[in-house]
Amino acid sequence: MSDDPRQQIYDTLNQEDSEKLIGFWQHNNRAEWNDQAFEVMAEILHSRSVELPVQNEPVYKISEIEAEQADLEEDENERTGPVFYDPQAVLSLEAWLNRAAGAGAAIAAIMSALTLPNMQGTISSIFPSVLPGSIVADLGAVIISLLAAALQGAIIFFPLKALATLLKILMEMEFNSRGVK
Repeated sequence: MSDDPRQQIYDTLNQEDSEKLIGFWQHNNRAEWNDQAFEVMAEILHSRSVELPVQNEPVYKISEIEAEQADLEEDENERTGPVFYDPQAVLSLEAWLNRAAGAGAAIAAIMSALTLPNMQGTISSIFPSVLPGSIVADLGAVIISLLAAALQGAIIFFPLKALATLLKILMEMEFNSRGVK
């Protein structure tokens, strides 16, 4: 950003839309804006091919009513603070993530159970001395399928639970930073 105050004013005001600049221009609040700012407003509006409307009488000090209203708005903002999210939506999302974690683990277990016949054939092909359908092949297939189900369930369950917990922690941190009880 430039060190030149006029350039800083220009950069700031040039980001506003023309209607807002016209409002500033017409209100002619010299307590809020200095002469240089009004020169810059005129320059920006001319560059946008906007005809300058007539200005109201200059206001050199903020009226007591406007000052009280500004104080009330400031007090209200301090009491409530900005809310960037809906806490109920976060809690709802947390509940859905917890449900999805359990459902994902259950689906992983079912999917592993469906691969049990293939696992028996795999064990028989790795160990040629073990016949398909024998107790050793069946037991090996069940053990490997259970381990696979546990691993798949953990891969699904723990990240979703961690995400749900993290959302709740972040919400608590935000509440504590604002002093909300």
